[in-house]
Amino acid sequence: DIANMPSRKSENKQLFHTIDIIDEAISKKRQIAFKNIYYGPDLKLHVARAFQDSRDKISANEFIVTPYQMVINDGVYYLICRHIDTGLKHVRLDNIIDVRILDKKALSLKDDINSENEQLNLRQYVQDHIFMKTGTPIRARLRVVSLFFTNITDTFGRDITVISSDKHSHSIDVEVKAPEAAIYQFALSHTGTVTVIEPVKLANDIMTT
Repeated sequence: DIANMPSRKSENKQLFHTIDIIDEAISKKRQIAFKNIYYGPDLKLHVARAFQDSRDKISANEFIVTPYQMVINDGVYYLICRHIDTGLKHVRLDNIIDVRILDKKALSLKDDINSENEQLNLRQYVQDHIFMKTGTPIRARLRVVSLFFTNITDTFGRDITVISSDKHSHSIDVEVKAPEAAIYQFALSHTGTVTVIEPVKLANDIMTT
């Protein structure tokens, strides 16, 4: 089941097939394996390396997770899932390719969130991590650590502008367009890797929080 919340078309032609496979895995309470694609600073697609435990006998670029729920926010599909090492996380479904169901029992969500009320905690996770913010979009200039760039495209899509990059400081300046509240929450959640440069008022608000 997908918890609906409104649309930007995905370039990933596997998207709806991916949704069907993940929905089946959730129903069967099974883990899944998939490849994760992302946009680099060149705005071209790359396949992420997963560094799985060799005991899993899984290819180095396949991630293994327990899928819990799919949600839609602002036309973007997300999977809420759990990796045995990294805990609860979310992945954009249009960044998932070559998904398959494994013959591995799903990990219990209770082990990760320490609560009996799993649905309540899933809703809270979505509220805290997948920005349910509305409002008039503004343009903002962000400075991000180069290795963090994929989080920018995951959050704001490809409708961004790379302004400059600095190899010495390993940072990239980008312009994004999104509601101010979403940019505020994103920057606040990633202090140390994301800095708001403009608008100055927003930058100052974050610094004084």
